[in-house]
Amino acid sequence: MISILSSGRRTHLLSVGAILSDPQQERRGGKSLVRTIVVRFLCRQAPDENSAKIPPNGRLPDAFPGAGAQEKVIAHIRQVFSTQMGFTDEELVPLIAGGHVYGRCHTDRSGFNGPWSNQPTKFTNTYCKRLLKDKWAPVSEKSAQGTGPGSKCPILPKGDGCQFVNKNGDGDLMMLYTDMAFVWEPNWKAMIELYAKELGKFRDDFGKAFKKLTELGVPACTGSKL
Repeated sequence: MISILSSGRRTHLLSVGAILSDPQQERRGGKSLVRTIVVRFLCRQAPDENSAKIPPNGRLPDAFPGAGAQEKVIAHIRQVFSTQMGFTDEELVPLIAGGHVYGRCHTDRSGFNGPWSNQPTKFTNTYCKRLLKDKWAPVSEKSAQGTGPGSKCPILPKGDGCQFVNKNGDGDLMMLYTDMAFVWEPNWKAMIELYAKELGKFRDDFGKAFKKLTELGVPACTGSKL
């Protein structure tokens, strides 16, 4: 479980992991279950006065930074993950893509709607494959009122937000503007193409990037084997 909390000059990341052993194999001296719980509390001090001021939408990337030029979306991702958090392109691509392998967006939480892949509970490279092969069209709540893309979409976002939906806007999978940036930026697209072919590489790179994320700002974690 990962929980991110922002308050004042600090951003707190609480990472909790639990390993439950097989009670049949671990039965020793009347103990039927051995539990190992690992808890990390990571606290990153804002580097300067300006960055200490939390933006209105928080420090996480804006899923819809506006329907402007593609370069604006790409620059926004780099601002958040590279400038603010120190990730390279080789780290931010598997980190974001790997995070979007799981779950879905909910209108009552973010306004966006739908899953990124049709296997949202399993780590696969389906996200990469569908991002490259499917035909995506931007849809919004307003577009449902017309006859163009999104008018028949079963996973429309709510409010002023806009997202991309496969099958030219009439499908059941979605991508955010920040996902589409991976096919707009040539270097990022090359990495997505590699991950679409090599699941093992995708899994390994995501693991390394996620480990770095959970250890940001904690010198004691440098070189940790956890």
